[in-house]
Amino acid sequence: MPSELPTPKNVIVTQDPAELLSYPLNPPVRSPLKRTGQGLRFVILQQPTKSGKDKVYTIPDALGSGGDTQIGESRKSRVMPPGQTANPPEVPNDKCDFDKPPEGVDRKMLEVDNIKPFGPMVHKLVYSRRHIEKLREIKPDDLPDAVVQFYEIAENGCRTFGAIFDGLAVGMNFGEYLRSGASQRHLHYQVAGISPATYNPGDRLGALCQAYRSVHPGEDYLSDYEEALVAANLVVARASNGRAFAFAPISPRFKGEVQIMLTRREGQNGHILDTTPQEREALGELQYILLERLDWLGCVALNQLWYMTRFSTANTFGQRLIVSICPRTSIMAQYELLGYSVIDMMPWEAAATLRAAESLYFGLRP
Repeated sequence: MPSELPTPKNVIVTQDPAELLSYPLNPPVRSPLKRTGQGLRFVILQQPTKSGKDKVYTIPDALGSGGDTQIGESRKSRVMPPGQTANPPEVPNDKCDFDKPPEGVDRKMLEVDNIKPFGPMVHKLVYSRRHIEKLREIKPDDLPDAVVQFYEIAENGCRTFGAIFDGLAVGMNFGEYLRSGASQRHLHYQVAGISPATYNPGDRLGALCQAYRSVHPGEDYLSDYEEALVAANLVVARASNGRAFAFAPISPRFKGEVQIMLTRREGQNGHILDTTPQEREALGELQYILLERLDWLGCVALNQLWYMTRFSTANTFGQRLIVSICPRTSIMAQYELLGYSVIDMMPWEAAATLRAAESLYFGLRP
């Protein structure tokens, strides 16, 4: 039975689970990206609920690092008891641990060792010199300096620790605590070291890139993914220098999730030390553009995660650095902990809204 869901021209909706390709990893990883005789396609699985009254659309994580996205439009009308998803009243806090910047340091962003580290070898906080606790307070030249500092932290870590320092885990908690886990109401990133024995979320994406090439010799997974994103009109912004672009992922884990990918295809492009000054500038510029748009939509909490290769990885399979920005409108619950990201918004609708010049399909106010 054909789907009644209106989709972009290169998106296939199927009721046959076999249409979702599985790549030869252990355990196997699935991807919505499919090469066909008609070109590159995204495949979405339509499944009925037990009652048969509703439909759920399943999309495997395109980065291979998580589980499934489950899109169910009936969630838009769910009824919750009053206050069930509300935060407790905010308690005014006049004290900020970051409000006294160090003397003699003239930078937009500053760094300090985390006093309670949980990252091996290195665990830094990179934070704004000005007190920033709302997205609208961020200025265009704040975030590029943070990206430069990630590069410097990586360089210093390699000099200090040598080969055992195998990468960086970079991310951000911002906004309301219950939604984002931000224990400090001041714009800051967490930057932690990765050793050869530390889990790295970028490893799974790398494995998917390698598996894709083994099935499609000579092809590049992320280049094909970029081409399919463009065809599905999921691109939402491009850096002014062309070194990175932002897009609504085909498999969003959070409502309004938006990702940034570097555009360079030749050479190594998988981690922060691979980047050029122009690419670091592009990553900072696009973060500002996207956070500004999320603020327009009422975002008050978000998480950010960087997917990168390890420093030791021989990246011959086209993996690129990717940043994911995840608006948070609710706390994590049982289904999400099982690996299912549950939302109510189709990715092409989210892309239109995130372009900030088309239909407003959603807002992010709690």
